[in-house]
Amino acid sequence: MKSLLLGLVALLVLIPIQNILAQFSVNIINLPEVVVLWKELLVFVLLLCLEFRIWIVLRKDSDSLKGFLITQWPQLLGLSVAGFGVFQSLGMVPLTAIAYGFRFELWFLLIASVVVSWLKVEKKSVCEETLCVINKWVPYGLLLVVVVSLGTLVFGNQILYFLGFGVDNSVLQTSPIINVIDGGGWNNFPRLSGGFSSPNHFAGYLLLVLPVVLNLKVCKQFPAWLKMLFTLFIFVAIGLSYARFAWLAVLFYGIAWLVKRFEARRLWTLLAPIPFAIMLFAVLTPNLSDLEFLPTAIRKPSSSTLHYRHTSASLEVIKRSPKLFVQGFGLGSSGPASRYFAYEDNPLFVENVDLSYKWTLMEPDITIPESWYLQVLLNGGLIYLAGYMIVLMYPVWKLRRQPYVLAGLLSIIIGNLALHIWENQTVAIFWVVLVMYGSISKRLKVQS
Repeated sequence: MKSLLLGLVALLVLIPIQNILAQFSVNIINLPEVVVLWKELLVFVLLLCLEFRIWIVLRKDSDSLKGFLITQWPQLLGLSVAGFGVFQSLGMVPLTAIAYGFRFELWFLLIASVVVSWLKVEKKSVCEETLCVINKWVPYGLLLVVVVSLGTLVFGNQILYFLGFGVDNSVLQTSPIINVIDGGGWNNFPRLSGGFSSPNHFAGYLLLVLPVVLNLKVCKQFPAWLKMLFTLFIFVAIGLSYARFAWLAVLFYGIAWLVKRFEARRLWTLLAPIPFAIMLFAVLTPNLSDLEFLPTAIRKPSSSTLHYRHTSASLEVIKRSPKLFVQGFGLGSSGPASRYFAYEDNPLFVENVDLSYKWTLMEPDITIPESWYLQVLLNGGLIYLAGYMIVLMYPVWKLRRQPYVLAGLLSIIIGNLALHIWENQTVAIFWVVLVMYGSISKRLKVQS
C-alpha cells in the first residue's frame, strides 16, 4: 500500500510539470528521449498495485469472492471495451497504430474502471489515507504550475526558453512556444499555457484540480488566504488561457455553487444542458466567425472556421461509411494517434482523403475530427462508442451528488465535444484522480 501512495504522490506533484521535465531533460541536459516515458511506467506500476490490492482483499474476504461480478464489473466492462477496440483493429491498421491508439484513447479509461472497482472492495482506512494524500499533494503540484505561470507572466517566454522550450533541433513533438488567441492576423495576443503543450490542456488541468482546492479544509498547513489565492489563480489563469471551452465550463462550477448553496440538485437538470447547447451550437454553426458583434477572443475566425471544416469532413466520412455501425477504421486511425504512423497505412486516410480537398483541409487533417467522441466512433464503430461511453459516464453518474466533482468531470466532457483534451497525459491522469477523489469522498460521506 505504501508503494501505491508514494506513486500517487509522484503523479500529483510531477505530472502537472511533465512537459517541462521532458523539455528540460531532453533539450537542455541531453538525456535520451526515452526518459519521457517515466510517467507511463509509473502509471503501469500503479495499475499493478491496484490490481494486487484487489486480489489481496478478495482473497481474504469470502463475501467479496462470492460477489466478484458485483464489485468488479466496472473493470471487466473496461477490459471488454478495450479488448473489443484492439481485436477489431487487428489486420486493419499496423500494430504501431493500435499501440498509440490504446495509449491515447483507452488506457486512462481502463485505469478509471479499475479505480472504481478497487474502491468497491478496499478498506475504509485505506480510502481515508488515499484521500489525505490527494488533499495534501494536489496543492503542491498546483504550486509548481503557479510558479511557472507567474514566471512566464513576469519574465515572458525567456523562462520557457530556459526550461528547454523552442529548441530548433528538439526531437520532441511540441507546440509553438508562443500560443496566440487566433492566428492569421486576427488576434495575435499570447495565451497562457503554464508550461503545458497547449493552453487548452492547461485549462483542462485547472478545471480538474479546482474541486480539490474548493473542498480543502482550512488548517495550519492550508490557511484560508492560501486557498483563496489558489482559487483566484485558477480562475484568472483559465481566463488568460483563452480556452473557450474552459470559459464555458466555468458555468458548471456556477451551477455547482448554486446546488450547494440552496441544496437543490434539480438545478443540474435545469441548467446543465445550457452549456452543452451552447457548445453544440458553436461546433455546428458554419459562420460563427462572421458574428462580428462578438470579440475575436470568442469567435476566433481562423480557429472556428478550421474546427468546423474538420468536424464537417469527419461527419461526412461517417455518412459514407455504413460499416461504422459494426466496426471502425481501427485504433489510431483517427485523432492524435494518427500522426504517429504512415498515412498510406491508415484506411481512414486512404478511403477519404478526397474529402480534405472538398473541405479545404490539408490531406492529413481528414484524420483529425476535432471531437473526441467522433474520434472514438471512427476508430471503433458504434458498438465500441456505446461501450466506451458507458465506462466513461458510469463514474460521472455515481458522483452526481458531489457538486464540484461533477462540475470538474463535466468540464472535460464538454470540452471534448470540440477538442481532443484527453490526448494530454496530465489531463487524462487527473481525470482518473478526480474520479478517485470523488468516489472516496462519496464512500466516506464527505461532501465534494
